[in-house]
Amino acid sequence: MSDLLRRWFPLWRPRPAARWRLLCLPFAGGGASAYREWQDALPDIEVLAAQLPGREHRIHELPVDDLTALLAGLRQAVAALPAGAPLGLCGHSFGALLAFALTRELVVAGAPPAALIATGARAPHCPPRRILHDLPLPALLQEMIRLGGTSPRVLAEPELLALLEPMLRADLRVAERSVLPVSPALPVPIAVFGGTEDPQVAPADLQAWSAVAANGCTVSFVPGGHFFVRDARAELCARIVAFLHSQA
Repeated sequence: MSDLLRRWFPLWRPRPAARWRLLCLPFAGGGASAYREWQDALPDIEVLAAQLPGREHRIHELPVDDLTALLAGLRQAVAALPAGAPLGLCGHSFGALLAFALTRELVVAGAPPAALIATGARAPHCPPRRILHDLPLPALLQEMIRLGGTSPRVLAEPELLALLEPMLRADLRVAERSVLPVSPALPVPIAVFGGTEDPQVAPADLQAWSAVAANGCTVSFVPGGHFFVRDARAELCARIVAFLHSQA
């Protein structure tokens, strides 16, 4: 594996017989390890969990708060992948925005992925319902705790806070400043999943994905709050497998 692929996909375990290759993009402040368990939960699927700058093994790099720069790095990594199974893109919350924007760029480049999966995310043309990236740190952390993405013990760990805050704010700045145009709609099938108790993403935000889908869009719900992607992993992964295999 090249240094480039190792940097962007540190957990990658090639599966030559896989029916699908799934590139997974993390939520704000998250790293590739958020998808570690997916490698075993998705049979016949080769999982590529993206590691963005500034977290986990890339902690020595500055977090990137510019969508264009993030997409340039991801495009380079995808282009370096060896031939394999059809590529699907998947992202949760902030990661869904990245997955959508990357899909659009790959379509323009003439190398579209075969499917897009968005979980726990407003449609990319919908403005955010709240702005979090510039909140004072205590208020920002309380919001993260409310959504279920940050443990309360982080509040008592200055070292953890120092590591978390820059990447979290950078990701939120990208997410909250990026309201993308509806056109061109994507010529790839889209599956959208939401949490039944998600306080951050309303059903209307999920249904709005249909406006950017030129080849079908399904919207369904999984029990749980904003982080159902973690708390209801088994059910979500089963539905993702069903969706992907239905496209083959």
